[in-house]
Amino acid sequence: MADSTHTRKLWGSKQIVARYRNLGLSALLLMFTIMLLIAYLSPFGYMATTAIKNKPQITEKNILPMSPVMYRYDGEEYPEWSVRTGSRYPLYRVPDEQGIWREWALIATLDDMVVFLDPANVAGGVIEWTGDPATIEPLTEPETFTYVGTGYREEGVVRGTPYPLYDIPLDGGVKRLALFKSEGDTHYFLDPAAPESGIVTWQGDLDSATALEKEVLYTYRGKTIPEVVLQPGAEYPLYEVPAPDGGTQRWAMVRQGVPGQTETYFIDPENLDAGILAWSEQPFANQQQPTAKPVKRFDPQWENFSYAWREVGFPRLLFNTLMIAILGMIGTVISCTLVAYAFTRFPIPYKNVLFMILISTIILPKQVTLVPTYFVFSQVLGWTGTWLPLIVPHFFANAYNVLLLRQYFSTLPIELDEAAMIDGAGPFRILRSVIIPQAWPAIVAVSLFHFVFAWNDYFEPLIYTLSNPKIAPLSVGIQIFNFVFDQQPHLIQATALMGLVIPVVLFFLAQRVFMRGVILTGVEK
Repeated sequence: MADSTHTRKLWGSKQIVARYRNLGLSALLLMFTIMLLIAYLSPFGYMATTAIKNKPQITEKNILPMSPVMYRYDGEEYPEWSVRTGSRYPLYRVPDEQGIWREWALIATLDDMVVFLDPANVAGGVIEWTGDPATIEPLTEPETFTYVGTGYREEGVVRGTPYPLYDIPLDGGVKRLALFKSEGDTHYFLDPAAPESGIVTWQGDLDSATALEKEVLYTYRGKTIPEVVLQPGAEYPLYEVPAPDGGTQRWAMVRQGVPGQTETYFIDPENLDAGILAWSEQPFANQQQPTAKPVKRFDPQWENFSYAWREVGFPRLLFNTLMIAILGMIGTVISCTLVAYAFTRFPIPYKNVLFMILISTIILPKQVTLVPTYFVFSQVLGWTGTWLPLIVPHFFANAYNVLLLRQYFSTLPIELDEAAMIDGAGPFRILRSVIIPQAWPAIVAVSLFHFVFAWNDYFEPLIYTLSNPKIAPLSVGIQIFNFVFDQQPHLIQATALMGLVIPVVLFFLAQRVFMRGVILTGVEK
């Protein structure tokens, strides 16, 4: 009984309740943090996965780039014959089973039969004829030449009329001519090779000349017979097809049917002798799983990056951006360090008022100063088409970075300056030997802030480099690339991802110093 009372007191104590309450709050905070990270990083995940896809992969529901596994058919054409839409086949006179002569189109001649198609009864399908091939006769028609000129009307040549061709013995040779008129043993011809060269007159028996003939062809306009034909060298996607025993078998899809209406045709790569296999997505023949699933593999398209690198001119844009960012960063660090040092250490009259005026410029919208600034740079100084408007202003400090450095300099003991002054150091020597060595975290933070700002800046580089695209930075070049390839989202994301690499790498390399500088300058959130 005593142990039970002690247990109730233990679990009901305020310390235990507080511990579990803190544990629950910590778990809730951790879950919220994870959800926030997922929400924040999900666009970058989409960017990364889209950048390694091709256009067909983007339309699919897979998050990762997946492509179907293909099977290459290297066998012979199966079946051995096929009737294709738009193909032309020669007509033959063929005796049927009743001995009646028919005009059929020859499709294929095999070892044990000849395959025909009756043009008068296409719906009846092909005819497998097993008679003697020597008994069939090809249908022929005279080979003709059609005159399309306007001459020889008086001689009886009619424009657009086909005239039969003959091989005529002429001048010790044989010449191919088109007969348009005969008068007894006198025959009048046109030369198809040079119809305007005049009329050729020939006397003799026309039976001694050779009339030219050609095969009569039939053009098939219906659906392909059979519907499925295996082509050597063709590639077919592999599918996991449900088997009657409840398992699956890996087949290659030759032709996809309409679910519930037509069958889907497969071949078994492990047993090609089985021929073409028909399968329906409706359960039949003891099938328990009616759905065939495609076999896919992870297939990233790394060539997107190389293609985007070439098309956007990445090396030139990268050089331009680095020059603008680094030169501007140098100017920002030098000017802001000097101004912050002056506001921290020098007894300037009305120092606080001047500092408040400087800080108030932070809330001044960029759009307010854009027009007058552009007028000065373009009309007064003539700096458009150069990097100067993007670099020179940063050598005159800015309020945000001055505030950052001033807050940090204020934490440094003034006694260090006084000790340096006793040793004979002047203001610049104190700055160089005392302040800067201790202010590296803040200086790195300012440098990184400006570098990222210059790297991402788009509007000002656009208006100042528009007249000289060769000096455009990466932000402008990527946007122009996006306009050109707006129908290729995978290339757009690949270009954007490459543009993020350097700022992200710089942040991780300088993370420790950067975070220390942010905390000590008083802007930690």
